[in-house]
Amino acid sequence: MPEHRPPGPPRPTPPPVVREHLPVRPIWLCRVCGGPWPCSPARAHLRQEYAGCLVTLAVHLAGLMLEADDELNRLHPYTAPPPGMLHHRFLGWLRPRAPRSASVGDQEVCVKVEINLDANLLINRVGGVGVGWG
Repeated sequence: MPEHRPPGPPRPTPPPVVREHLPVRPIWLCRVCGGPWPCSPARAHLRQEYAGCLVTLAVHLAGLMLEADDELNRLHPYTAPPPGMLHHRFLGWLRPRAPRSASVGDQEVCVKVEINLDANLLINRVGGVGVGWG
C-alpha cells in the first residue's frame, strides 16, 4: 500500500517567464515574435528604457542599424534591405511624421526645412497661418 504523506506547504508558483524581444543575429528578426527587429514590443521597451534620452536612443539604434546593414549584406548580398528601409525600421519610428507647429504670440508658425541640392544649402522657410510653401 502506498505511503500517505501529510500535505506540506503549497509549492510556490514560479514567476512567469518574461521573454525580451531581442534580435536574432545576423538575420535581425525578433527572437520572440519573429518580426523584423525592433518589433513593436521592443520599441516600447526601448522607449521606456531610454525615457528622456531620445538622442542617446537614436545614437544607439543608429549603431545597431549599421551593424544590421553589414550583417544582412554579408548574409544576403543581393536581397538585403536597402539603407532607406533599414533607416525607417531602426530610426523612423522615433519621431512623429507630421510637420510640427509652434505658437508664437497669437500666430501659429510652421517651419519646413528643404535641401537645395544645387547649392548644398539648407533653406529654412518660416510662414504664418495660411501661407503656402510653394
